[in-house]
Amino acid sequence: MLSILLFSLIQTIPVDKAAHFGVSASINLACVQTMKHAIDSKAASIVLCSAGTLLIGAGKELSDPKFDRQDLLADALGVSFSAVFLSF
Repeated sequence: MLSILLFSLIQTIPVDKAAHFGVSASINLACVQTMKHAIDSKAASIVLCSAGTLLIGAGKELSDPKFDRQDLLADALGVSFSAVFLSF
């Protein structure tokens, strides 16, 4: 039953928003994995990389002909998801 509910929910998410979520989560994950070795602090690398990834997403949106707040929200959700995932 839960799988049917999740499947129907996933079908309602536009591909563009899923792409923003996935790309932001991936950039943040890669950045943290790289930075945590350079600065020897997992927590600091999560904070720095999350801020940097959000800035990348905001810059991308500002360069688009039409600013889309929902794209930026999807970016923020992707960064948040990866930050929580990395916290464990």
